[in-house]
Amino acid sequence: MVYTARSTWSTINNSMMTLFANIYQDKALYDAYLKEKNGYVELLKERADIFISEADDVGLSYYPFKEGFFVTLKIDNADKEAIYQRLQENNIFTVQVNNGLRIALCSVSKEKLKGLAKKIKACL
Repeated sequence: MVYTARSTWSTINNSMMTLFANIYQDKALYDAYLKEKNGYVELLKERADIFISEADDVGLSYYPFKEGFFVTLKIDNADKEAIYQRLQENNIFTVQVNNGLRIALCSVSKEKLKGLAKKIKACL
């Protein structure tokens, strides 16, 4: 089970390791990789800025956020399931975590993020 878990969630396969080694050794490929990566980092930052700003405006409580793929809303475990269901009924899909619901900034366009915090707040 340990090896299955590691191969599924922990490390990339040998082909990917070789690919990244080749990219790292070729300046043109490495520069192209960095440009593409930085574009996605900037896109995530823009998405986060939209959501965080609007969440602050409507008083939606979330855990500290610096960067990343997800923002986690502060939701008591006692209320979480009911809120999760209400959000789903409104086509807002989250992931339940301990004392919270996680919003995947990585999978929601900037356009769809606009107004999302207000919609979530209305479901609370």
